[in-house]
Amino acid sequence: MRKAALIAIIAMAALMLVMPIAPIARAYTAAPKPAQEVPYGPWLDAIEFYEESDEAAMLEKIDKGERHIWLWDIGTVEGIRRAEESPNIEYVKAYSGCFNLFLNPLPRIKIEIPGVGVVERFNPFGIREVREALNLYLDREYVVKEIFAGYGVPHYTIWPPVRPDYNRVYADMKLLENEYAYNPSEAWDRIYKALTDAGCTFKDGKWYDPDGNPIVIKFWIRKTPAQRNALGHYFATELEKLGFEVIRRECTGLEAWMFVYSAIDDWNIYTEGWAFTQPSPPTTTTCPTTCIAAHGLARSSSITTRALNSATWPRSS
Repeated sequence: MRKAALIAIIAMAALMLVMPIAPIARAYTAAPKPAQEVPYGPWLDAIEFYEESDEAAMLEKIDKGERHIWLWDIGTVEGIRRAEESPNIEYVKAYSGCFNLFLNPLPRIKIEIPGVGVVERFNPFGIREVREALNLYLDREYVVKEIFAGYGVPHYTIWPPVRPDYNRVYADMKLLENEYAYNPSEAWDRIYKALTDAGCTFKDGKWYDPDGNPIVIKFWIRKTPAQRNALGHYFATELEKLGFEVIRRECTGLEAWMFVYSAIDDWNIYTEGWAFTQPSPPTTTTCPTTCIAAHGLARSSSITTRALNSATWPRSS
């Protein structure tokens, strides 16, 4: 019963991937002191706000003392390293969320194929066993080390490893992580059996659906941030190695909202992301997705990764 319950959690919850670590720029307050003591200089007469989207430019200004705080994450490896190496920049590391692969679980969907047009095709992610096998196929350790340059944490289960819910059921989470650890040969065996049982054929390194058509996967990949984009292209390549034909469609957040979240057709997989706000009450659960980094039977599958948010300010002398 216990093992069945654990498998149910994985099937219902997610194919989680990675939770990135990013420095966060935020102010903090020291322990209360008597009113006459001013710890860092005179009281402020004014606070001026500026909009700045260029990470490198903002770090340069903070380093020179031209700006005092940036309430945004440092999203690049170069930016994080600059903050770490600069004697003039203070920063705080935090887990801001996670990235995941969002899967369409419908058995058949209409898809626009270049040179063919809009046709209804078999969707391999409509098979629960295929979605579950992806948990074994994604190398989360590789994603953390190579795509996030070590600034992240592999995420396997429904709960992120740095959240309170995970620690409340720590032993169960470790069992699931071991059961669904990276194992591409086992993943292939499960995918092969599930697809052949569904009437698909594997010939000359390519998969064909029960109607004899090549199995095509339309992969919507977010353009930014860079790590999220790299994650999408990495996994698209891995799907091609399995024998699927992959159409890569880079998109903005608005396009994802229009063509993924507002539609049931013309997408098989999307590089989704989640932001962390505050710990969830014990009675709440996460959305029914399959994730591979911090995030199947439910609505979809995901594979997750997310870099650190960052707060930066001049380092006090």
